[in-house]
Amino acid sequence: MQITAIYTSPEGALQVRQMLSRLNSDMTHGIQFQLRLWRGDVLHMPEVYALARNDAASSMLLMIICEGQSLICPEVETITDEWCETHADSEAALACFATTLWTLPSW
Repeated sequence: MQITAIYTSPEGALQVRQMLSRLNSDMTHGIQFQLRLWRGDVLHMPEVYALARNDAASSMLLMIICEGQSLICPEVETITDEWCETHADSEAALACFATTLWTLPSW
């Protein structure tokens, strides 16, 4: 199962990796997670944005991790909005982790 995580700090990326590592070791039904990590602050580059957008579109789980006072950049909002539209009728999940709720848009 492919998971895409977009993060704003290295600590957020590390936490996601650790969580998925524990899940992979606990799974007994042969499900393996493939994690794609993207730093939110580099998504303004068109080539990087296109790759992250494609990864997100093909993922069943999209995770947004905001640390501290970081705001979600417009590219992350667009990726998330498109992901929600694409996966509206499928079994998929969007997870947003934020240290302060004001960093998240009103999805």
